[in-house]
Amino acid sequence: MKKLGLVFGVLGISCAFADPLPTHAGLYLDGGAGFDYSESKGELGSKYDGISADANGPDLQFSIKAGYSFIENLAVFANAAYIYFPSGHSQQVGNSSVSVESDGNIGPLFLGGGFAYWLMPVNIYASAAIGTAKFTYDKPYTQDFGFAWRASIGKDWWIGDNGLALGAEAVYMYASVDSGEKSWKSNSLGVLFHFSYN
Repeated sequence: MKKLGLVFGVLGISCAFADPLPTHAGLYLDGGAGFDYSESKGELGSKYDGISADANGPDLQFSIKAGYSFIENLAVFANAAYIYFPSGHSQQVGNSSVSVESDGNIGPLFLGGGFAYWLMPVNIYASAAIGTAKFTYDKPYTQDFGFAWRASIGKDWWIGDNGLALGAEAVYMYASVDSGEKSWKSNSLGVLFHFSYN
């Protein structure tokens, strides 16, 4: 019994002097890029010759976040994200059955704010952001902003004990701009890899 008590005593002292597990606190910065599969579509009324444009398939998504953890393992942030179709899109004018390929991108630009919560010590997190979006097509067609939101689930891996981490996440983004004769919508689902400080 004395030996058992000695073992537990040593373990208790070791735990008392052990380095605390890292947590998410203070300044939060995050930058990431990855791959999506998206569907983006724009429809314009007769004022714009009935043009419709769409892009479906793989694309690139970029995201940056900046915020603060006022509560341990919970961060609030501002977020900007952008979807880019490297292969361009197809465009159709009026009721024509002819579709032409264009190099222009019709992916959305997202601007908003949200929060992230980490489940520790496994460092798995859930994040959501809500905001506005604008589609990056020809200027006469996309001056209006609409509604958008993003949600993700991911995992971070600490790099040392200085608050730096590498991570990966599954992310979904929805964007919609509807202003009478101009209607744009986009859905995307993908994987982003990021570098963060918190």
